[in-house]
Amino acid sequence: MVLETLSQSPISIKNLVIDPSQPATRFFDPTRELSARDWDQAIYSFETFNIDRSLPQLFKMAADTKILSPVQYSNLRFMDEWWNALPHSINLTLGQQFRRMNSLMELLGHAAVIDRDRLMSLPLDFSKIQQTIVGDLKFAVNHDGYCQWATGFKLTFPDQEIPGVADSRWKAEDKLLRMRRENDWGLAETSAAIRLIHPDLLEKHPLGAGEWKTLRLRFQKYKQEKRWLPIVSEAFGMTLLSADWTRLSERGIEFGNNTTFPENSNTGIPAMRKF
Repeated sequence: MVLETLSQSPISIKNLVIDPSQPATRFFDPTRELSARDWDQAIYSFETFNIDRSLPQLFKMAADTKILSPVQYSNLRFMDEWWNALPHSINLTLGQQFRRMNSLMELLGHAAVIDRDRLMSLPLDFSKIQQTIVGDLKFAVNHDGYCQWATGFKLTFPDQEIPGVADSRWKAEDKLLRMRRENDWGLAETSAAIRLIHPDLLEKHPLGAGEWKTLRLRFQKYKQEKRWLPIVSEAFGMTLLSADWTRLSERGIEFGNNTTFPENSNTGIPAMRKF
């Protein structure tokens, strides 16, 4: 679920200065980090994208916005032409010899977060899609983006068990450690995806103070440059990483700022969100 802007090159995070003597704030609250003005500018930017070039980014942006701020999501005019273009995009990918199944699964997952009922009502053969996707499982498991693939699978087919989880653990751990060594710009969102599929890996390899500072520096630099796609993407990743608990279930992506899961609590969890 990692993305970049369509026209600008990535920031070299290696050129940013990190002072290890300064404490890093691990808690990321999107309601404080993104103002109403920020959201107005972001939504305007999203609505002016060229649909032919950026359909996956548009669906991702809308899904991340809905998770981060349902109120701001309600201000987004989610255009019918985005949905109308989706079947052609999906069928085109399914017909390719070298299918980009990870990207396709992410796109379906984002659409499911936005409106799964509408997704399932589209003129698509979902049994064929699932058969094709599972048929490409060996590639997906050995790919760096498996955890994003698995998240998209569960969001699209919530009553199905995610295939290949056990076989993917070593690859996810290798990816996590490699991204941390290289200060990779996709660390926040990839780590969040890994936490949803392999939560024990983030317990085994928690992000340190320096890494959190790096994530915040990157986020602030994106904001200075008004690069709204990666701003929302980074905010999504840091929000899930900051939550006391996260879970991917048949109910969707769930997270909250309590130390117990909802079914273990007698008092309820007002901070819990489900998507």
